[in-house]
Amino acid sequence: MKKRTIILSALFILLVYVFAGCGSAGETEINKEINKDYEKYFADFSAEDIYGKTVTQKEIRDKKYTLVTVWGTYCNPCIDELPDLQKLYDKYKGDGINVMGVIIDIQNDDGSLNEDQTSYAREITEKQGAGFVNIGLPPGKEALFSQIAVTPTAFFVDSKGNVIGDFYEGAYSYEEWSDMVEKLLEK
Repeated sequence: MKKRTIILSALFILLVYVFAGCGSAGETEINKEINKDYEKYFADFSAEDIYGKTVTQKEIRDKKYTLVTVWGTYCNPCIDELPDLQKLYDKYKGDGINVMGVIIDIQNDDGSLNEDQTSYAREITEKQGAGFVNIGLPPGKEALFSQIAVTPTAFFVDSKGNVIGDFYEGAYSYEEWSDMVEKLLEK
């Protein structure tokens, strides 16, 4: 009962924030400082992707940095950004950069993936050519995602599972993401 209340509360907060907006990018700088609120936040997690495969922290551990993008199937800027994120992934995967999507509106109240919404998410990613991993909300990680007020929102995670740097609200172009990744790799 308590778990259901937490999940419902997190989803309610997310839905309230959904109406606060799908956004465009604002100016920001990348840094490698660990966000102390989310230190080791992704050191241990397991979630189902939109194809039914279990995704674990190995998806992050094997890379220098993972760009986690939080998006929704209702959000046009999110959907429009997907091809640029795929292009970013394709360019930098050899440098240890990964991209992983977390789709915030594909789960049922009990935390399981909603079949219709997940099918719709698959349709979107396939149409947009986004082949990087896309998962539902990782169980037990609701605190982080309940604080996200705008979709898309993205952040970087290091290979140890630490959320590093800032949260990036709004959609960014390939060029903007590429500049941020280059700065990250230089440090």
